Amino acid sequence: MVFASKKGMSPLIATVLLIAFAVALGAMIMNWSAGVAPDEDHVTVSCAEIKIANTKNVCISENKLMYSLRNEGDARVDSVRLVVTDAFGVSTFLLQDSAFIPSEAIEGVRPYVYDGGSIKLDFIPLLSDGQDGFYACEAEGFTQTTLLTC
Repeated sequence: MVFASKKGMSPLIATVLLIAFAVALGAMIMNWSAGVAPDEDHVTVSCAEIKIANTKNVCISENKLMYSLRNEGDARVDSVRLVVTDAFGVSTFLLQDSAFIPSEAIEGVRPYVYDGGSIKLDFIPLLSDGQDGFYACEAEGFTQTTLLTC
């Protein structure tokens, strides 16, 4: 035989290489599947589980809009969006530090110049979408159509 003098790979080295390949392939599949499979610890909250209300009327003082909100639902509100409709048009603001748990109340101040005309304030609770964004629960918020002086 012509090939009888050639030496091949030793069985021990072949076994080690196969095991290393299997471990590397398994690690790649585990890493890929972690991003595809849903996280079992993450519980999805629906809009039906949240509700926000104002504890005092929203008022204005020295070009500052003052609000007080309470989470009357059963789930955490991740943020609140304020939509102001006035003579200048529609303005949307994401209220800072507006995440709060059930039964918790928060108060805040937002700079706003009020012209004294008609106004509509919509406070809309937002829930995290699990990525980097939010989805709005418009029916679970509240609307105020008058702006009092504090």
